[in-house]
Amino acid sequence: MHNATALRRRVAIVGVGMTHQGDHGDVPDQVLALHALQEAMADAGVEDKHRIDAILGAKQYDGSGIDAVAFGRTLGITPGWSGALDYPVAGFTLHYAAMLIASGACGLVAVVYARNPPGVMQALSGAQEYDLSHGFVNAAAVHALAWSAHMAEYGTSTRVLGRIAVQQRRHARLNPLSSWQEPLSLEDYERDALVIAPLRELDICKVTAGGVAILLAAPEIARDCAKRPVDVLAIGREASHGLERGEHMSFFSSPRIAEDLFTAGGVDRQDVDALYVYDPTTVAVAGALENFGFCEPGACEKFVGDGSTIGLGG
Repeated sequence: MHNATALRRRVAIVGVGMTHQGDHGDVPDQVLALHALQEAMADAGVEDKHRIDAILGAKQYDGSGIDAVAFGRTLGITPGWSGALDYPVAGFTLHYAAMLIASGACGLVAVVYARNPPGVMQALSGAQEYDLSHGFVNAAAVHALAWSAHMAEYGTSTRVLGRIAVQQRRHARLNPLSSWQEPLSLEDYERDALVIAPLRELDICKVTAGGVAILLAAPEIARDCAKRPVDVLAIGREASHGLERGEHMSFFSSPRIAEDLFTAGGVDRQDVDALYVYDPTTVAVAGALENFGFCEPGACEKFVGDGSTIGLGG
């Protein structure tokens, strides 16, 4: 069985929109999502909201997020398809949208998400899905254990995590909608206090408020949109169903998925110009570099070097 597949019908991303990511006061989730979708529609040159025939959202454990049916009512449309995925599988939403189009069920799908929870800009992000009685407060605790194991096995250090944090901040500062615009140096990182050893606060994502929307379209719609569409070559997913496997502590992105994905997409590592990694912690970035084959297992510190390898032009 393969965990990644090429799409049998062309699917393209035709519009992206997002609000500022940060503090939005008491603005409701749905309003943030609405602003993001308006931006995505403008980006795609889609003026008629009734052309959208599917809305997909995502919900958090605490109930925040976007219910697709309720959002459709707010938007004033009744699409033929709607759905909201829960937090553990929310990353699958884009795959869901692509498959709706590839199957011929839909022509234009809106993927929307927004959240304005308590603790914005202060609290450390992470769903409390682990064993709280043993201190597994969120994903950062699992990643901290994983990096401890990585250091013990390969002789790596926390400095590579600092290099990743500094480079990610440089990238964020290029986007005026990002939450933190202050410069960050390696010295700043190393002065930061340990919070879940060996991770520092700067290693861990914080809670922010904001909205984002992505429009995906079938080829007959994509060709008439405002900008050049971005084709989806292949999609893949694998989810662990527990912490019982020791490897779960070390592998956050499956090498098997990577091989399937590159094969299905007809590309290889040297063809990749940009890598976007979901980074609840800096450890996730290091894991992606190794597990997707951009460097050998245990070699991420050498690969990242002074950080320029994972920077613009690297």
